Amino acid sequence: MDKGEMRAAMRRARGKILDRQEKSARICRHILEMPEYLESKCVLFYMAIGSEADLSLAMEAAVRQGKRVLAPVCADNGDMIAVEARPAGNFRKGAFGILEPVGKAADPGEIDLVLCPGLAFDARGRRLGYGRGYYDRFLPKTRAFFAGICFSACMVENVPASAHDVPMRALVSEQGILRIGGRA
Repeated sequence: MDKGEMRAAMRRARGKILDRQEKSARICRHILEMPEYLESKCVLFYMAIGSEADLSLAMEAAVRQGKRVLAPVCADNGDMIAVEARPAGNFRKGAFGILEPVGKAADPGEIDLVLCPGLAFDARGRRLGYGRGYYDRFLPKTRAFFAGICFSACMVENVPASAHDVPMRALVSEQGILRIGGRA
């Protein structure tokens, strides 16, 4: 199966998940237990759209804990920046109808943890994104730990990968945290 076929199949599979809010809450609990999260000062979350896992509970907890919370802003030229996301801050609908914070770009070097959305992931940390490459271009600019976020139904045996695809170091689903390379 090529990337395009897999994207279509995974969108259908994710769309059939009925208890997304409950599973999203469990994903958030797992994120909040990760050593990389606990040690972080600055976290890049994503703003969920459609049938993606909703990380708003973890974002709210991070704000309460005094962490710097960022969210992506996708530019028309294919670049992505990270902007501070305050709960009462200004958001607007950006690229693809995704809520984006309004503000100045943060220094990618200050980000400790990036939580990456995806349509599918495999146990080697390969991520099937939406095909535009925003995260694959942004992640190398950081020194962060990369964690893929998905429902367990979106974890597959093999994600087709290209040379420019950036692998994740952990995957977080409602079932727990999978360390890439088998680390506990």
